[in-house]
Amino acid sequence: MLPTYAPREQPLAPELVGATAEWAEQNGFDAGRFNSFSGFSLAPVPPRIPLYLAGRATAALERAGLHGDGWIGFFLTANGFRRAGIVIDTVRERTGRSKLPFERGMLLHFQLRRDEDEALDRALELNFGFPQELQWAGNAEQLKRFALIGSADTVHQRIEEYLAAGCSTFCLAPMEKGNAAYQEQIQMFAADVLPKLKPLKGIRT
Repeated sequence: MLPTYAPREQPLAPELVGATAEWAEQNGFDAGRFNSFSGFSLAPVPPRIPLYLAGRATAALERAGLHGDGWIGFFLTANGFRRAGIVIDTVRERTGRSKLPFERGMLLHFQLRRDEDEALDRALELNFGFPQELQWAGNAEQLKRFALIGSADTVHQRIEEYLAAGCSTFCLAPMEKGNAAYQEQIQMFAADVLPKLKPLKGIRT
């Protein structure tokens, strides 16, 4: 295993270049310091698979702008999502990729209740029921910023904030993990929130 984050980041960009080369029917590629392959080709050539990258650090955002077809954010407010998009767009402009299609998405957990206080109480209970390294937030205010918590109207309003920040794809998951409660949350979202979003064009959920 590589011992620190920085060395672990270094092999990724060359691997992305190599994968793209194979999709472009190039025989082999020189991936630089970590990998170098030659004298081979893939047949039949695989279809072009869109690369969706993630990460919040500047290096990760720049990598998404340089090599990705899309980016999925996480643990970001709508304002944070907007700022991340600026970093990505700056790289895309600089490298002549600004006219290429690029999708922006957000991973968000939700807890729906008709009563706002009940939704927050249950979300906090779920959050602090996990080991610390798996918790979504350290307190109620953080949790309300990074997850969609409350009534259908509140959750819809929060989604609108991300839409205004440039998000077009939403990866949504209930905070509940028990099977019955999980299914109930999915059904509530489909019945109470999704109809509010259907009139919007260009959104994927």
